[in-house]
Amino acid sequence: MARRSFYKVDAELLPLIGSDEAVLLAILENAAKVWKKDQNGYFAIFTKYLMERTGWWQKKVIRVRTRLVELNLIDYTPGKNQNVPGKYKIKR
Repeated sequence: MARRSFYKVDAELLPLIGSDEAVLLAILENAAKVWKKDQNGYFAIFTKYLMERTGWWQKKVIRVRTRLVELNLIDYTPGKNQNVPGKYKIKR
């Protein structure tokens, strides 16, 4: 049996930002706890990884990520190409 992942979603955020945004934020917060960060607090994640974790297509991941940036919950810096992942920073 494959190893299952669980993410802690902040229930208070659900009515404020929406379920998709809360789920993606929970995945990013989980990654922020264990992934190596640079001197500015950013950690790198490929969009493909987020697609695998959520089961979403690329455009949906990008749309939800953009919404989290607009809500000022995360900072995002795009990667340069498919070999350099984007960088994320949790702001809450």
